[in-house]
Amino acid sequence: ELIPGPGAVQLEQTLMFPNPTFVNDPISVSLGVEDDNAGVLDIATEVTKPGPDGTVLPSASGKARVVPLGVALPALPPARSWGQ
Repeated sequence: ELIPGPGAVQLEQTLMFPNPTFVNDPISVSLGVEDDNAGVLDIATEVTKPGPDGTVLPSASGKARVVPLGVALPALPPARSWGQ
């Protein structure tokens, strides 16, 4: 099963980049569901790459909140205009 799968809606995402990653750098990506709140999934993201001395360096980490296809979207407050 694909989680969150095609048609999912991403509500928010945060990413931190503690170390640079360049074109052609090998990376490993790990995703894990941390919480399932009535179908709204909190997913942790970890991206690592090999360091120069064989260690593993964090390249990016963050979280995303997604709603899979077929799950009702949560109620959201109305959007505000910038400067309000």
